[in-house]
Amino acid sequence: MVHGFSSAEKRRMWATLMEAIDQLPTADVPCQSDPDLFFFDEELCDVTPWEANNMAKALCASCPVKFLCAEYAIADDVRYGVWGGLTPSERSAVRRERKL
Repeated sequence: MVHGFSSAEKRRMWATLMEAIDQLPTADVPCQSDPDLFFFDEELCDVTPWEANNMAKALCASCPVKFLCAEYAIADDVRYGVWGGLTPSERSAVRRERKL
């Protein structure tokens, strides 16, 4: 059976993620201090998309909310940026594997 996420579940996941982020110093949540790396825009970044993704993923590795972030992006089918150390194509692969 295919299980998607209801709007209420997605809102709850988002609220949980935001609450967790709010409890931490900005320096502990890399995307808060350098969002351009996580949401690549060639006009704002002086690196290639591949380099930006790799740099963002490396920063996510030590992020205390990495799991919550990835799960939210997978549930809401976010198609842009690095979330929880996963690129859009990696999140799509997880969704396919989970049959979401």
